[in-house]
Amino acid sequence: MIPKNIVYESNKVICCVRNPLDVFVSFASFTNTMNHSIKPTWDFSADYPEWWEWWVRNQVDCMKVYFDTVLKHCVDEMESNNPIYFTRYEDMVKDMTGPTKGIMTYLLDLDDIAGTNAERRVDQFMAKKKENPNVDRPY
Repeated sequence: MIPKNIVYESNKVICCVRNPLDVFVSFASFTNTMNHSIKPTWDFSADYPEWWEWWVRNQVDCMKVYFDTVLKHCVDEMESNNPIYFTRYEDMVKDMTGPTKGIMTYLLDLDDIAGTNAERRVDQFMAKKKENPNVDRPY
């Protein structure tokens, strides 16, 4: 999808998805302010209904192309058949423990990470996060 992108090989893919209804507003805000923290003072759908209708339809088309490409390159093409693990952004925000352990289980090809160093590290990070909610990195 990206011209002159560096070609690389992989054998697993992790895809974090977000509720499209949140993405439409969030990405519209970002593209109109060029800032992740600032929200516009207007309501897209109420103040600019024609633009909003175009925006949502355009984003749906872009999402379709994205997921078609992911599936084509990871599932449909025999030479690059990669398993895909989907996790939801909203679940990660609510409580990272379950989704993070799910990702580790997937990466390590295990049915369960109970008793592993991976589980210990996830639990350590979550304990630090509980003490200080601003902790956002495991290192």
